[in-house]
Amino acid sequence: MTNSDWIVSKGRYLYRKIWNKIKEFRGWFVAIEVNTGDYFIAPTIGEALRKGKAKHPDGKFFVTRIGEDVLGARKIGGVKHAESYCVP
Repeated sequence: MTNSDWIVSKGRYLYRKIWNKIKEFRGWFVAIEVNTGDYFIAPTIGEALRKGKAKHPDGKFFVTRIGEDVLGARKIGGVKHAESYCVP
């Protein structure tokens, strides 16, 4: 399993774990730092990641649109696209 695959796998697990806390923000984005489980919600991907990087500058983030089917994400050129993103 590559580092990116691990981030995506752990991110999906954490996303499901926090779902009841974040579901009211459907359509927004969540950036989840996979080592700590800390998560950051914002209306844009960039803002969610900025919040996360402010607290965890060297963090590894899984980012997805809240309410999307993260299991339906696809990999293009080694990077997750569409529903979820891996930010090492």
